[in-house]
Amino acid sequence: MKRQRTRKLIVPMALILLAALATLALAVNYTGTTIVTFSANPATLSGDSAPDVTITSTTTASGAPEALIDAGKVVIQLATDGAGNPVPAASVVTWVALNAPGQNPASGVTTLDVDLDALGFICGTVAGFRAHYVTGGGQDKVDTHFSTPVDLTAVCECECEATESAYAYSGTLGTCFMDLGFSNWGWSIGPLAPGEYVFPIYAGAGQCDLGNGTLVGQLLVSYADGTLTATYDMDSCRTLLETHLYVGSLPVPIGPDDDPTVAPGQYGNIHDGEEAPNAESDGFVVSGLSGDVYLIAHATVCVPESVEE
Repeated sequence: MKRQRTRKLIVPMALILLAALATLALAVNYTGTTIVTFSANPATLSGDSAPDVTITSTTTASGAPEALIDAGKVVIQLATDGAGNPVPAASVVTWVALNAPGQNPASGVTTLDVDLDALGFICGTVAGFRAHYVTGGGQDKVDTHFSTPVDLTAVCECECEATESAYAYSGTLGTCFMDLGFSNWGWSIGPLAPGEYVFPIYAGAGQCDLGNGTLVGQLLVSYADGTLTATYDMDSCRTLLETHLYVGSLPVPIGPDDDPTVAPGQYGNIHDGEEAPNAESDGFVVSGLSGDVYLIAHATVCVPESVEE
């Protein structure tokens, strides 16, 4: 009885490679693009644990089925200085994930409610956010990529809780009213030669003691060719209700009875009543000057917290 030989089917290696290449050829990697938007920018801080802004990511990939886009995950990241403090987006920052390991898009879109207070934002903070799209993998997929970073600005709700008198101050050129024989506080600044100056503005600094007051802004002064321009530039939530500016050759103005006075109503340059600024900035232009001059810059400021005098 003859034995039958079993023939082994030998597949050439070339055919195996061709089959593998064919499989790879069928795989498609789609190039995705993700953008980040905010429900509000600037965003108002609530001061509590409530969300301050909703961050939305939208991912698209030309030719890719929606299911492939939604198979990936999106991680929203915050730009920090490495110590956890939010900073504007830049080439050298430490990116911190806010919702790791991320969330799957729905029709290419994700949303994330964010409490900015909890992230260290304060009034005026500007910080960058970006989205990191992580591929869902598989034979066909949308590639992993980052969105372009976008900066968000935080602002505060301004509630006027108190009004305070405020004056521009100079540690080298300023003289307290009390040193000039007056009973109230404030400063005469000068003599000022032509030039550029920046003076801090303090509210509630009774007895000319800066320890009693609060820094609320600055006065920008430009003096050239006989014209002095003074601009009040107040900090966030420090609203100017009225402004008074004196500029002259004497340390203080002369009142209607020919006596020196520091009463703001006698300063000669006034914005109040219908001309009240009701803003965080205001200014005056005073012409016809010559030589060195003195100035007194007063304002009534609305502040969110009471400042003791």
